[in-house]
Amino acid sequence: KLGGYFTIDTPGTKAVVGFADGEECRLGDVTITPQCPFAAIYVTAQEPDKDIATSKKLLITVIARARNTGMRFSETGDELLDRGKSPILMEPVQATITIHRPGASNLRLLDHDGLRTDTARVLRNGTAALDGPRDKTPYYLIRF
Repeated sequence: KLGGYFTIDTPGTKAVVGFADGEECRLGDVTITPQCPFAAIYVTAQEPDKDIATSKKLLITVIARARNTGMRFSETGDELLDRGKSPILMEPVQATITIHRPGASNLRLLDHDGLRTDTARVLRNGTAALDGPRDKTPYYLIRF
């Protein structure tokens, strides 16, 4: 396995960042299981006076490695040889996230600007299967 990973477990944010492919990370009311080599996966309460257990809206942000088109590094990876140009190429993220709390919820895909799209899914037993290649977004919104 490459490198390691760390987690964030606060009342308002749960996250897994790093090389945690296949690791089931239980963070209080949230379980995050990345299914890709590297990812930064955050679940954050959207209401400033609420936490993961009480917020009506949770924002999920998933991102992995990103590079400009044509960007090149030295063989050792410690020197940038060519900055490249736009568009930025983003590695997609796949993960399973389970929110352990009662109540019906749905998952809305947001676009790259964080705006709602027409695509929504019902969570089954509080579980969302995030699939970057299919969804083509780094942002999701869970509503209770």
